[in-house]
Amino acid sequence: AFCTASDTVSVTVETEPTAGFTTNINAGCSPLGMNFTNTSSVNAVSFMWDFGDGNTSNSTNPNHTYINNFGFDTIFTATLIAQTTFGCADTISQLISVFPNPSASFTHDGVLDCGPLNVNFTNTSTGAISYSWSYGDGTPLDNGISPNHIYNNSTQFIDNNIVTLIAMSSNGCTDTIVDSVLVFPEPQFGFSTNPDSGCSPVNVLFPSVIGAVAYQWDYGDGNFGTGPTPNHTYINSTTNDVTY
Repeated sequence: AFCTASDTVSVTVETEPTAGFTTNINAGCSPLGMNFTNTSSVNAVSFMWDFGDGNTSNSTNPNHTYINNFGFDTIFTATLIAQTTFGCADTISQLISVFPNPSASFTHDGVLDCGPLNVNFTNTSTGAISYSWSYGDGTPLDNGISPNHIYNNSTQFIDNNIVTLIAMSSNGCTDTIVDSVLVFPEPQFGFSTNPDSGCSPVNVLFPSVIGAVAYQWDYGDGNFGTGPTPNHTYINSTTNDVTY
């Protein structure tokens, strides 16, 4: 006779998780701030993020900033491993494109002088294809590569013009640099004489001019003078009125 027996064993098969996530953006300029939204199935209880640039996280919905200092477009692979309590896991990945920024820079030949002052700008930017110049004096923006600009200063003070260059790459990434150009006021002198007419010989007093620091006078009759308040005697040896 054959002896037999039977028993029943329950076997629980854990449902595999489904890993999933979305991002607020999948391409952009460095530094690129990313927000990862975890959409994994509810049975996933632990998460392992690998951002593809040497950084990791165990957060459910992490944030991460990608930096591209390589000088060329770089693709990073962001990977999420979602795991259940029993160790079942699923993996999902997404590509993230990060563009490098251009480097804005320029020099200029503007030295402190009176307006109108002609300044030549030399663009030394790298990684850019278009440019926007603001000369800091209220004039329209300039999109030239290495433009020149004439500064005027009709005030009575030294004018500090803040020059801004924005350099833009083919991907729309930008970099900005600023410098300044100082301009002395333009000489706008006027004067009156005392007297301004009379019989020959007539002695005329020339007054000092506000804002002037050095004087060179041309009296109009072939004679010259210096100083802030000179006197000059005009002689008319003709029989007609003469205007100088």
